[in-house]
Amino acid sequence: MGKTALLQRFLADRRQEGAIVLTGRCYERESVPYKAFDSLIDSLTRHLQALPRTRPAVMPENAADLARVFPVLRES
Repeated sequence: MGKTALLQRFLADRRQEGAIVLTGRCYERESVPYKAFDSLIDSLTRHLQALPRTRPAVMPENAADLARVFPVLRES
């Protein structure tokens, strides 16, 4: 009991320390490969889009490979 509250408190503390916390969720009955990562990649994309455009390149050289599996990354 209280696992969700404990985790939320832990993540809030990490955010206050300046950590970037990405969240996602998966569902037990998912049948699509990598579907569990979809919401996590969406969270990552939102974070990247929120960064100033003057930022140094943060995407790895092989990001196009990931974008084939997660097309939302093409937007960042």
